[in-house]
Amino acid sequence: MKMVCKKLLSLVLVALMLVTALPFQASAADNAQIHYVVQHNGEQVRDGYLTPDKETALVSNILKYYVKPTAEETNLTKIYVRDVGEVGLEDGSVAAGGTVFFEFKVEEKPVEPPVEPAKPADINWVVKHDGEVKGSGSFTPDGETSLVSNILKHKVPSNLQVGERTKIWSKGLGKTVTPDSYVAAGDTVTFSYTTKTAEPTVKPIHVVVKVNNSDYVVAEYDVTPANKEYATVENLLNYKWNADWDNVYNFHH
Repeated sequence: MKMVCKKLLSLVLVALMLVTALPFQASAADNAQIHYVVQHNGEQVRDGYLTPDKETALVSNILKYYVKPTAEETNLTKIYVRDVGEVGLEDGSVAAGGTVFFEFKVEEKPVEPPVEPAKPADINWVVKHDGEVKGSGSFTPDGETSLVSNILKHKVPSNLQVGERTKIWSKGLGKTVTPDSYVAAGDTVTFSYTTKTAEPTVKPIHVVVKVNNSDYVVAEYDVTPANKEYATVENLLNYKWNADWDNVYNFHH
């Protein structure tokens, strides 16, 4: 009798355990979520979770209402469920607690190189001596313009600035400028110098012809020496010789 009671008690306890466990298992199944993963060319790009109304969910509904393919996700190549394998779009399903992968083939966009800011245009300078180019160069100004005097001071070598500066020409402005003028980036400035030494002025020899040591002047004129330095008396007389001067023999400087 005691053995029968013990067996009955054991059966009751097992029944009670089953009764209490069933609601828990149902609740756990009801709360199980489906994990969906979106991949581009084998690389995961996003994922999410959903709670199905039933024990399973159609992959077509997951794709339509949860994945919501973007404009570039037009080529769906594969759907597979973890621990199950590849499934079809029309009849495939995934159980609560499972994971489904949606694989898309997406054209990879070429990586465009970074756009570098445009480099400011240089200012070019040219030095001419007597019309002949003796030097040139260029530099990038700090701003959009540069003062001509600064170009002369900091850019043009001093050994090129010889002789007399006769003109500063701006190609961009199309006119002559001064050291106080500004020229824009991209301009070319030409500095013209004359280096030829001017020929010295030759002073003429002043000749006065008087008669017999008197104060009577019969002729007076200037003679420029042919060699630009001196002339002989004979040359001075031959320049404007007159027959009336035959008796004149005294010459004075």
